[in-house]
Amino acid sequence: MKDSQNVVWQERAEKAEEDARFYRMIFEKSTAPTIVIEADYTISRINERVEELLGYSKEEIEGKIDWLRFAVKEDLERMMRYHHLRRNDPAAAPGEYECRLMNRDGQIHDILIKLDMIRGTTTSVATLVNVTAEKEVVKTLRQREAEFRAIVEHFTGFLYTCHRDYRLAYINGPLGERTGKDANSGPCYEVVYGRTEPCLWCENDEVFSGKTLEVERLDPLDERWYSIVTTPIGGEDGSVLLRQTVMVDITERKMAEERMRSRAALLMEENERLKSSMKDRYRFHGIVGKSPEMQCVYDRILQAAGSGAAVVIRGESGTGKELVAQAIHGLSPRADKPFVPVNCGAIPETLMESEFFGYKKGAFTGAAEDKKGLLEMAGGGTLFLDEVGEIPLSMQVKLLRALEGNGFRPLGGREHVRTDIRIIAATHRNMEGMVAEGRMRQDFFYRLHIIPIHLPALRKRTSDIPLLVEHFLSAMEHDGGLPKLDARIMEAFSKYTWPGNVRELQNVLQRYVTLGSLDLPLMEEGDVNGEMRPGEIQNLKERLFMREREILMETLRRCKGHRGHTAEMLGIDRRTLERKMARYDLRGE
Repeated sequence: MKDSQNVVWQERAEKAEEDARFYRMIFEKSTAPTIVIEADYTISRINERVEELLGYSKEEIEGKIDWLRFAVKEDLERMMRYHHLRRNDPAAAPGEYECRLMNRDGQIHDILIKLDMIRGTTTSVATLVNVTAEKEVVKTLRQREAEFRAIVEHFTGFLYTCHRDYRLAYINGPLGERTGKDANSGPCYEVVYGRTEPCLWCENDEVFSGKTLEVERLDPLDERWYSIVTTPIGGEDGSVLLRQTVMVDITERKMAEERMRSRAALLMEENERLKSSMKDRYRFHGIVGKSPEMQCVYDRILQAAGSGAAVVIRGESGTGKELVAQAIHGLSPRADKPFVPVNCGAIPETLMESEFFGYKKGAFTGAAEDKKGLLEMAGGGTLFLDEVGEIPLSMQVKLLRALEGNGFRPLGGREHVRTDIRIIAATHRNMEGMVAEGRMRQDFFYRLHIIPIHLPALRKRTSDIPLLVEHFLSAMEHDGGLPKLDARIMEAFSKYTWPGNVRELQNVLQRYVTLGSLDLPLMEEGDVNGEMRPGEIQNLKERLFMREREILMETLRRCKGHRGHTAEMLGIDRRTLERKMARYDLRGE
C-alpha cells in the first residue's frame, strides 16, 4: 500500500515538475516583458524581453536589483503607493497603470504595467507593455490637432462640419460669433442659414458621394457674397463621415467686378455712340479729319482711352501727336487729373533727373526750395513724353525703375515717392532702329510700346486738307473778310508734299491771314500756266523769307531731319541752322 502511494506521489511530483518547466518556458519565451516582484521590491525573476527592454542580464537583475531602481523620479512615489496598496487592499489597487522606466543607457520608455498577485503570496507578476511609440504618435497628433484648431479658430472666414443628417459636428469661432450659437444648437441649415428646412441649394448627397463642390452665393442672412467650398471628410474605410464647408466673404471682390462690368458696359456704349456719331463727322477732341486713315486713328484712341496701358504715338513732326495724347487723357478715367506734357528734347541731359524726379532744398547749389518733378506733378494723371527718343540711356534706366512701381527719390531726398501715372509717349524716330543701334534700351522700349498709334502724314490724307483749311481759317482772328481759296489753290495744296505736315499748313495759313498772300513754292507746281496772280507775290524781303524756309525744309527732308548733316550740306554752322529753324518753326533731330 505504501509502495503504491509512493508511486502516486512520485507521479504527481514529476507532473508538477513538468508543469513547472512548461510554465517556465512560457514565461521565458513570452513576447511581452514580464517580471516577478517580491514584497520588498526585489525582482526575483525576469524573462528575455526584460533584458532587451532594460539592458541588464538576468544574472544582474534577479534577486539583486530593486524594482524601483528603474522608475523615473517623478513616478516613484506613485509606484510605491500602488505596490503597498496591492498587498494590503488588493481591490483598491489598479490592475494596470502607466509609468516611465529608464534603461541602462538612460533612455526613458513609456510603459503600461499590467499586474496581478500570485495567489496565496505577497509576490506580484507584472507585464510591461512598451507604449513609447504610441505615446509619441498621440503627442504628435495632439500637437497637430492644436495647430489645426488654432488655424481654424483664427481663420477669418466661416467653417463648419456636419453629418449626413445635417447635424452640426463643429463650427469655428467667427461663425459662432456671427450666429451666436454653437454646434449643439441645431442642424446646419438652421444655425448657419436661419432656415427651418434644408437649403434648396444644398448638395448634401453629392458631397457624401465623395465630390468637392465650389460655388459663389449671396447669403440671405447678411446679403453678402461668399465663396463656398464644400469637401467630404472620409474615414479609414473610405466612407464619408462628415461634410466640411468653408465660407469666405468675397463681397468687395464682387462689387469691384460689378463696377468693372458696369464701367466696361458704359465704355462700350460710349464707344459705340462715338463711333456711330463720327462716321459723318470730321472733328474729334480737337482733331480734324474724316479720311479712312483718321477714322482708324479715332478707333485706336478710344481703345487706348479705355485701357490704362502705356501708349506710343508715332508719326512725323507736325502730325498732331500731342492732340492725340490729350484726347486719350480726356476720354480716360484720369480725365479729372493732371495732363503734364514734356518735350524731352528740350531738357538738357544734365537737368533731366531733377526735372523728372524733382529735388529737395539744399540738394545742390541754387536749390533754394523743394521742387516737384514731372512724375510727381502728373500723379494720378498722364505724363506725355514728347520726343521720347531724346531721353539718354542713363535716364531711361532710372525712369524705367520708377515706372515699374519702384518709385523714385528726389535729388537730396531720403524717402521714396510712389505715384500712379499713365505714360503716353510720342516720337517721329524709328524706335526699333534705335534699339538695334543701342540708343534705346529694349526693356524701356517694351515698357512704352504697348498700344501703338500711328499718325499718317498729311500727304497720306490729302482729302482732309479742305477741312483743315476751313478749321484753321475760322479759328484765326483777322480784320475783314478773306478771299476764299479757289480750286486751283486747293489743288496745289493737295499736290504739295507738306514736309511739315499739319503744323506747316497751319503756319502757311497764318501767314496768309497776316500778309494776305500764300507761300510761292506752293504755287510753282500748282499754277497750270506757270503764271502768278497779282497780289500773290510781295516784296523781295518777303520772297526771300519764303524761299529760305523752303530750302531749309527741303534740305532737312533730304537729311531725314539730322541737323548736323543739314548744316554741313547748307555750308553753315549748326548754331546758325538751329537759329533759323527756330525762326521758321521747323523741327529736326
